Amino acid sequence: MIVKDRRALQALAKALKFRPHAGQVKVLEAFCQNRFLCLVCGRRWGKTLLVSLLAAYVMLHRDGKVLAMSKTYKLAFKMWRYLARDIKRLLGQNVKINNSEMTMTTPWGAVLELGTAENPDSLLGDGYDLVIADEAATLKEVIFEQNLSPAIRDRKGSIVLISTPRGFNWVFNKFRLGQSREAGWWSYTGPSNENVHVWDKDEWELAKRQSDPIYFRQEYLAEFVVFADQVYCDFTEERNVITELPDLTGWDHYLCIDPGYRTAALLWAAHNRVSDELVFYREHIGPRLRNEDILKLIREHEPEAGYTAIISDIAGHARTGDAGFSLISYLNEQEWMMQRNLYITVHKQGITTGINLVKSRILNANGETRLRYVSGGCPELIRMHYNLMYEEGREVYVKDGVWDHPADAERYIIYHLDRALGRGVHIDL
Repeated sequence: MIVKDRRALQALAKALKFRPHAGQVKVLEAFCQNRFLCLVCGRRWGKTLLVSLLAAYVMLHRDGKVLAMSKTYKLAFKMWRYLARDIKRLLGQNVKINNSEMTMTTPWGAVLELGTAENPDSLLGDGYDLVIADEAATLKEVIFEQNLSPAIRDRKGSIVLISTPRGFNWVFNKFRLGQSREAGWWSYTGPSNENVHVWDKDEWELAKRQSDPIYFRQEYLAEFVVFADQVYCDFTEERNVITELPDLTGWDHYLCIDPGYRTAALLWAAHNRVSDELVFYREHIGPRLRNEDILKLIREHEPEAGYTAIISDIAGHARTGDAGFSLISYLNEQEWMMQRNLYITVHKQGITTGINLVKSRILNANGETRLRYVSGGCPELIRMHYNLMYEEGREVYVKDGVWDHPADAERYIIYHLDRALGRGVHIDL
């Protein structure tokens, strides 16, 4: 474990002729007092330059170890240029730089390694004093949990996440922890023009003229906002999330099952035929379940009024290892189901059609909202609306194995409901 000394860090900045702006000064102070930092700042704020200073500081220590990584080799190499320049300028011939292996070593045993999420094997080291994740919001949370977080445990090292915002994903959650100083996190956000060495008034006004409002807020003001690739961009917690269930007397109850290959999603919803309001109030999202486990959940959470319909993804027809039965055939043959005159309904439905149906309930062109979610009952479903992204250049969402399962289950229920009410499927939004 290295000793973080504020005066030594200031002396290093002076030696490198690094003149930190006001926001960078706050981060340097925080680095000396906290193990986990989350910096969500605008473009050209100076994030990469700042962490190169922190890496150089660790490299001055005997046996200091640094891992710097990003999502792709191209992004990582951009950071590598800063690191190689500053550390070479500071240490001169005392540092050996291997550009092919992307490593730096010193005679006193300090090491810096570059890694990428494209090559997970490059992230399997351990015993780091500092781990830097560049453009962290583009990484999957599993990279942080399984590769980065364990890597600093031996030395009680530090992790610094630097990024511009990318929706309300796991980096947003770390940022919120830092704002409340929880679990050892400290966080900071600053707009691009906080870097007075780059941005003057004219350049700032030019960036505003050349950007649409949402893009400018995200990329330059570093605000967590809806991004252009977000599927359900009109979803807001203020409008679409409630804390308590309404009185469900007389409502119809639906359950949808998306078995998934690795992840299962079960969603419970209630529909009011008079107001046409639909409320999702319970979820089960987790590892793939056996057929009998799904039946158990169906029975345990049967609403008092009973199920109006139980819907399944078409994948429910696939045979599983459960004695060779598909989920649908297994459930349809259960006595408990037959006693209630229930059978699994499957609809073949295009993703784009389903997306538009969901959107029309979240907020339609008349400003009406007919779709709400109970905060305590379906937190992952709520998070999905912030994190579900379109595939580039297509009107279907990314099948990432995380958010697509609850998204599928949600649109199956809404598609079934509109079919059951005789509305057809043509919605042009």
